[in-house]
Amino acid sequence: MKPESKKESKPKIDIFRKIGNPNSKIKTKKSQVSQDKNNSELSTVYLSPIADIAARISPISYLAYLLLPPVVKAQPIKTSTDGTNTIVEKAGNRFNIHGGRLSRDGANLFHSFSEFNLHKGQTANFSSTETIKNIITRVKGGNSSFINGLIQVAGGNSNLYIVNPAGIIFGKNAQLNIPAAFAATTATGIEFNNQWFSATGKNNYASLIGNPSAFTFPKEPAGIINNGNLQVKPGQNVTLIAGSVVNYGTIAAPGGNIRIAAVPNQSMVRISKEGHLLNLEISSDRFPDSSDGQIDPLSLPKMLTGEGTRENATRVTINQDGQFILSGDETATTPGSVVISGNLDTSNTQFTNRSLPPLSQENTKLVGGNVEIVGDRIALNQANINVSGDGGGGTVSLGNYTVNQEQNTHIHVSSDSIISANANLTGKGGNVAIAGEQIDISGHISARGSGNLGEGGSVQISGGGSFSGTVDLSAENNVGDIRLESENITVNPETNSQVSEAENHQFTNLNVSENSLEQMTNNADVTLAATNDITINNLSDRQLNLNSDNHRLDTPQTQVKLVADSDHNGSGSFAIENQTSIVNRSSSLIISGENLTVGKITNNGGGTIGLMSNQINFSSGINSINNIDGQVNIQPRYPTQNMVINENINLDQNVNSNLEETVDSPRELGGLENGDLVRSSTTKLVDNDSKKENNSLRNNMTSEQKIPTISPQSGNLILASLNHRRSPDKIDKIRSKAFANELKINLDNLPVITETSIRESLNTVANQTGKKPAVIYVISQPEYLELILVTSQGSPVFQRIEVANNDELRQQMRSFIGGVSHPSPSNPNKYLTAAQKLYKLLISPLEAELQKREIDTLMFSLDPAMRSIPFAALHDGEKFLIEKYSMGLIPSINMTDTSYKNIKDLSVLAMGASDFQDPNIVSLPAVPLELKMIRQNWRGKIFFDESFTFENLQKQRIKQGARIVHLATHGSFQPSAPNESFIQLWNEQLKFDQLRKLAKNGEPIELLVLSACETAFGNLDAELGFAGLAVQAGVKSVLASLWQVDDGGTLGLMREFYRQLSLQDTTVKAEALRQAQIAMINGDLRLEAGRLRSSRIGDDGVKLPDAEFAEDMTFSHPYYWASFMMIGTPW
Repeated sequence: MKPESKKESKPKIDIFRKIGNPNSKIKTKKSQVSQDKNNSELSTVYLSPIADIAARISPISYLAYLLLPPVVKAQPIKTSTDGTNTIVEKAGNRFNIHGGRLSRDGANLFHSFSEFNLHKGQTANFSSTETIKNIITRVKGGNSSFINGLIQVAGGNSNLYIVNPAGIIFGKNAQLNIPAAFAATTATGIEFNNQWFSATGKNNYASLIGNPSAFTFPKEPAGIINNGNLQVKPGQNVTLIAGSVVNYGTIAAPGGNIRIAAVPNQSMVRISKEGHLLNLEISSDRFPDSSDGQIDPLSLPKMLTGEGTRENATRVTINQDGQFILSGDETATTPGSVVISGNLDTSNTQFTNRSLPPLSQENTKLVGGNVEIVGDRIALNQANINVSGDGGGGTVSLGNYTVNQEQNTHIHVSSDSIISANANLTGKGGNVAIAGEQIDISGHISARGSGNLGEGGSVQISGGGSFSGTVDLSAENNVGDIRLESENITVNPETNSQVSEAENHQFTNLNVSENSLEQMTNNADVTLAATNDITINNLSDRQLNLNSDNHRLDTPQTQVKLVADSDHNGSGSFAIENQTSIVNRSSSLIISGENLTVGKITNNGGGTIGLMSNQINFSSGINSINNIDGQVNIQPRYPTQNMVINENINLDQNVNSNLEETVDSPRELGGLENGDLVRSSTTKLVDNDSKKENNSLRNNMTSEQKIPTISPQSGNLILASLNHRRSPDKIDKIRSKAFANELKINLDNLPVITETSIRESLNTVANQTGKKPAVIYVISQPEYLELILVTSQGSPVFQRIEVANNDELRQQMRSFIGGVSHPSPSNPNKYLTAAQKLYKLLISPLEAELQKREIDTLMFSLDPAMRSIPFAALHDGEKFLIEKYSMGLIPSINMTDTSYKNIKDLSVLAMGASDFQDPNIVSLPAVPLELKMIRQNWRGKIFFDESFTFENLQKQRIKQGARIVHLATHGSFQPSAPNESFIQLWNEQLKFDQLRKLAKNGEPIELLVLSACETAFGNLDAELGFAGLAVQAGVKSVLASLWQVDDGGTLGLMREFYRQLSLQDTTVKAEALRQAQIAMINGDLRLEAGRLRSSRIGDDGVKLPDAEFAEDMTFSHPYYWASFMMIGTPW
C-alpha cells in the first residue's frame, strides 16, 4: 500500500478472543493460582494474553495441570491447501520442503502450512536456490507451533521467516542451520514495498517484491517463547516480534543483530534502514487488515497445553495478581512484555589467545554486534547480554525510544544480570542505552576499552525509579562516559527498588545509590542530568567520595558532571544536605544549575572543581585544596548574566580563577556580586580568551600575597566583555577540514577564503542569475544552536537558539525524517509536528533578515547529524520551505565551485537499467520510460540495460562532450567506508574511485543526476552520502535522494525537472527542482488511469507499465518529493 493512497477499508471483523483480554474476567479454579488446595471455590482473576500461563503450568499446581486435557496436540508439518503449492516430503525424521510460490522477481519464496511442529530429533529442511533471498513461511491453522528440532535451509543463501499468528514455542532442542538471517513473528501482516502479505488470507505473491519492512499485529497478538539455541552465522540477524517474548534459552548472532520487540496491542513494527533498528508505531486506528478473519491469536497457556510442551514451561509461574513471572524471580509482566533469562550473544571474537595480535590482523574488524529490545515491560533476570568484540564493542538498546509519548516503558535489570560491550583486543568499548518511564537497574554493565590504547564506551540511562548497578568503562587511553537522566535525581545511601509510584512522584525521580555513583567515578566520566533538581541526601558516612580508588598515574583522569536544570528552563537547583560533603580525588568535578547550595567540598589529588550558576550558596565554604595542581573555576551559567555568591569562599591553596569560555556564541561577561574571595596563598592566573574592554569586579578580594597587575597579555585575572563570534570564514574552514578528513581527501589546492570573498562570490552569482542567494551555517552545540547567515550585502547575522540538549534535537530530527520517509498509513501527516518545530529552530530566527534582504535561494552548510534532514519539507504552519525558497546543500563554500554557467545548451548523457545482469537485483521497470522522457525535454543520448556499463559511460561522455550525466539505477552510500559506496551499473558497481576518474576525464560535469536510492544518505553522521563524494570528485552539482524513492514519484519529478530547466533562459538547477517539487505538492503531477499526467502540460499524459502503476494516486506527500536534494552548487 502506497502512502496516502486511498483504498476502501474492509468491514471490521471481531476475531479477537475474550480470553486473554486484560479487561475480561476469567473463571478458574483457585487450585491453579493458589497454594490453598483445600479450597475448590471458584474465584475471579484477571489474566492477560500472556499472564495466564500459570493457570495451567504453575509448579505449585502442576498436578492440576497434568489432569487438564491438551488443547493443542503437536502435529507434524502439514501443508495448507490454499494454492500456495508447498510440498513436504518426509524421509525418516527429515521433512524436505520445496515448491511454494515466488514473487515476480524470483527473490521471495512463500510457503503455507496448516501445522508446523518439530519433535526432538526431527529436521525441517527448506530447499532454496541462489536467486531466492527470502523464504517466508506462514502457519495458518490456528494452532501454535512447537519447534523442538532443527530448522535448516539448503541450496541458497536465503533468510528464513516463520510467521504464525497463533504463537511459536522453541523447545530446549530447537536449533538453526541457516545461511542468512532468521525471524520469527506472530504478525498477521507483512509489508513488502507498500504491498501487504497476509499471514492467513489470500495473497498476490507475484507483487510481494523486496524485503519485509513492517509487521502488523491484531489487538491481542500471540507470544513467542524460546528455550532453545537459536544461533545464526556471523554477521547475520535474529529477530523475534510478538505480543510478548520470553527467552530462557540462547540467541546468538556473532557480529550481527538480535532484535526483540513485544507489541501490546494493535500496532505496527517497522524495520528501519541498515544501521537503525526497530521503530514501533502504536495507533488506535487499524493498520492494513491482513488477518482475513481466519484465526484467533492463542494465549500462551493454550500454546503450552500441547503435547511435548510441558517440559519447557517449568520456569514460568504466577503471582497473586495473576501476572506471570519466572520461577524464583519476582518480576511480573503484562502484555507487551519481554523477559530475558538466558543468553543474547552478538559477541565477535576470533583470537582465543588474549595476547595482542598485530593491529593489521582481522581482529580490527571483529566488532561486536547489536542487541535491541523494545516493549512496554522489559525484564532481564539472570540474563547475559554480550555484544563484545575483539575489535570493539557493539550496541545494546533497551526501551522503546520511538514509541509515542502515551506509552510507558518499565525496565528491570536484576543484580545477577550482565550486559557486556567490551573491546577485547583493540578499539573502543560499545554503547548501552536504557530508556523507560520506570527503571530499576541493579545489574552490571561493562563497555571497557581495549588494553591497546583503546577507549571506553558509553552508557546512557534515562527514566525514574532506581539505579544501584555497577558500571565499568575503563580503558588504557580514555575512559568511557555514563549519563543518568531524569526529571529529578537524588543520591541516597541506598536505593529501594520497591519504591511505590506515589512515593516516586509518578517516576519523575531517579534514586541513585551512593555506592554506585562512587564506584562509577573510578572508571568512567559520569554525568547526572536532571531537568529539575539534583539532591545529595545525608549519606551514611557523610561523604560522597569521587574517584576514591584511582591513584595510578597512568590511569586517565575521570570527569563528574552534576547538571541540574538540564533543559535550561530556569527551574532546577543542586543541593547538598548540610551534613554531607563531597571529597574529590583527581577528578574534574563540574556542578551546574540555576541555583547551587554547596556544602563542604574537599579537592585532593589535583582535581578540578567547576561551579556554574547564577546564584551559589556556600553553607560551609570550599574547605581545602591539598594539591598544587588543583583548580577551582567559578562562573555564571550564561556569561551575559551576573553571578551572586552568598557567603565567603575560602581557598587555601593555588587556585585557577579564570572565567573559562565554555560556550561559543555572542556573549558578554556579567558581574560578580556579594561574596568575598579570600585567598591565603599564591593565586595562579592563566591565559584567558578576552575581547574588548575589561569589566569591574564588584566585590572584595583579599590576599596575603601580591597579586600581579592585570593584563591580557600576561595572562592574569581578566574579567572582560566577550563579544566573541566565530566568523563565517572560520566556520567554513572547520567544515572543509572535517569533510576532507572524513573522506580522506587533500585540501592543499583549495584557495584561502575570507568573509569578504564569500560575499563577493554570492554577489557575482546574483548579478549573473538575478537570484539572491544566501549561505546559512548551522552549528549544533550541546545546549544550543548557532545560526550564521551570510548574504551578498550587509554584515553576517548571528543567532543563538537555546535547546534542551542534543538528544532532544536528534529525536525531533528522527521523528521528522521517519515520518516523511516512512509515512504511517494511519496518520500520514504525523511528520508535521516535528517539521514545524524544526522550522522554528532552523529558519524562523533568520526569517526577518531573509525577507528584508529579499533572499530567494538558500545554501545550507550543516553539522553532519543534520545532513539527512529533508529541508524542503520543513513547514511554517502554512507552507513548506521549498514553496518559499530554492535550496541546496554544500559541504562548505570553500569546497564548492560557486562559479555560474548556463547549461541550457549542454547535452545530456542519460543511462540506466530496468533489468540487471545479476538476477538477484530488483528490477526498475520505469527506468526506460524515465530516460525517454528526459530525451523529449533535453538534447542528448540515452542508453540502458546492457549498454549501461562503465566502459560505455566513459566512452560516451568523452565522445559527446556530455556535461550533464543522468544515471537511473540503484545506489548505496556506506558512511563507514566511502570507497565502498556504489552506483549499480548493468554488470558491475560504479565505485567512488571510478566516479572520480569519470569526472576528471573530459569537460567538467556541471550536473550529475543520481535517480537512485539513498544516494545522499548514509546515516545521521553521513557526509552528504554518495552525492557528497561526487562533489569532491569534481562534479559541480548533484541531484540525489535521501531515501528509497518511489518509482512513480521519481518518474514525475524527473520529467518536470528537465521540463523546467528547458523553460529557463538563465538556468538555475535548484529553481528547476523547486518548481518540480511544487508541482507535486499542488497535485499537478499524478497517476491517473495508468498514465502519468501533468496539469501544467495539459496533454494526455504518458502511458505507464500496467502492472506497476495501475493505482491512481497523487504525489503531494513529501515522501514522494522531499527526498531529492541539490548538493553542491545550486545554480
